[in-house]
Amino acid sequence: MLRYSLAILVPYFRPTSVFGFALLVAIYVQMYSGFLLALYYLPDPSFVITIREDLFMEVWWFPYVYKAHVLGVDILFTLSYLHILKKFYLKNYAEGDLDG
Repeated sequence: MLRYSLAILVPYFRPTSVFGFALLVAIYVQMYSGFLLALYYLPDPSFVITIREDLFMEVWWFPYVYKAHVLGVDILFTLSYLHILKKFYLKNYAEGDLDG
C-alpha cells in the first residue's frame, strides 16, 4: 500500500490537479469531525445552544473540531465546484471547437 501511495504523483506545475485530492481530504475531515461531534450529541433541540456553550468551555478540543466542521462544509462545496469545473474545462479543451 505504501509503494502504491508513493507512486501516485501530482504534477507540481499544475495547481488545478490538486482539487480532487483536496476534496478527498475535506471529505475525510468532515467525517472525522462529525464523528467527534456526534460523541456529545443530544437529540433535544431545546438544549442545543446551552450544551454547545458548555462544551466550548469544558472540552478543550471542541471549539477546534466544531470550527473545522462548520468551515469544512464551505470548503467541501467550493472544492467540489472547482473540481467539476476543471473537468468541464478539460473536456472542452480535449474535444476542441466543433463549430469551426
